[in-house]
Order: sequence, then C-alpha cells, then structure tokens
Amino acid sequence: MLNLHNLKGAYQLKNQGGDFAYFYNEKSNNLIVINNIDDEEIRDVVDNTDQAAYMYLTNKLNIETNLTVIWYKTEFDSSDYILIEDVNGKELYQLDLMDLENAVLGEQYKFDKKYVKLINGEVIELKFKTPVQ
Repeated sequence: MLNLHNLKGAYQLKNQGGDFAYFYNEKSNNLIVINNIDDEEIRDVVDNTDQAAYMYLTNKLNIETNLTVIWYKTEFDSSDYILIEDVNGKELYQLDLMDLENAVLGEQYKFDKKYVKLINGEVIELKFKTPVQ
C-alpha cells in the first residue's frame, strides 16, 4: 500500500521490476510508477519533489481518472515526474518499465524536462513557482 501525504485512495502494489514499483488505484484507474522499491527509497523520491509540483500531482490523482505517473529521482538528487493523461493503468501495470515507457511515451520522448504532462502525445512542461523564503 502506498501511503503519501495528500494522496487519497488505496494504491496497492501491483508489480515490481528492477528498480521500480507500480502502485495502482482500481477505483480511479490511476497508476503510480516510482523509482526504487523499498519504503525508504520511495520516501526519498517523494520528499525530493518540489512542494508545489508534489501538491499539483497529488491533487490531480485525487480528482481525475486514467492517469499514469512515472516518478523518478535524478542523479542530482532531485525528483522529476511524467504525468500521462487518458491511459488505462490496469493494462500498464502488467508491463515492464521499458514496455510501459514505449507504450505511453513513445520512442522519441526524451527525459529532458523536470515536470511534464503528456496529453495525446503532446508534451507540456509544467512550471511551478518556488515560494520565496
């Protein structure tokens, strides 16, 4: 079970492969794919996401259906994600990561932006304002 701040609904572990864990919510048909598979590493990925980007993502997951998120930590110790809309998570959680990426991202997609939303193959970079301290 995936238990994250501000995330509602039951996300059950459905698949584990390599360094990724797949969590699926049957009611919303949403899938969260997180780099690293133990609780401490998952917390590390989540905690290294910009707060505004994190809240945007969890709010979307709480109110929308048919979303898939590929959430990963970069070599520079920050976390990024790709949010894909209008996909069937139930079909995707059975795939290994390479097949999942090919199915939803296509072979031409490059991981060159921090936060991205994909709608019908169109890449939209998400930008968030960092709060002034």
